[in-house]
Parts: sequence; C-alpha cells; structure tokens
Amino acid sequence: MDRRRGTLVLSGVYTDFGKEIAQAAENILNEVHAINYKSEAFTGQLAGRLRIASVSTGKYVMPNFLTDFIEKHPEVELGT
Repeated sequence: MDRRRGTLVLSGVYTDFGKEIAQAAENILNEVHAINYKSEAFTGQLAGRLRIASVSTGKYVMPNFLTDFIEKHPEVELGT
C-alpha cells in the first residue's frame, strides 16, 4: 500500500481481508480530505481537490489556463 497525492495505490496480490483494509483506508483518506475541505470553506478560502477531464492534448494546454487560478488558490489540489 502506497499513498501518493492523497490517492491509495495498490500493487501486488492481496487477500480479501487485505482488500477490505485497503478500501477502509481509502475511505478514511477521503473523509480526511472532506474535513480539510470543510475547514477551509468555513474560513472563506477556496480549497479541496479539483479534477479535470480533457482530451489527450489537454495535458499540454490546461496548465496554461490553470496557472493563475492555482496561484490565487494554493489550497486547491489538482487531481488526475
């Protein structure tokens, strides 16, 4: 089990019990993100995880559009 960018990444072969524990851990991480988002929202700051879907060429163009937004809202995390 490896935690990167707030996402649980599994590699290898796991038992059913291991899969259940991994799912429980992922649920806990999601709740932590939700609590952080609510805390930031309470203070009036924009915060949370932003996920954007785009065509394959979008990964080259989207950073140009998002640079100013991310600078203005550092508590917003870009997700994939």
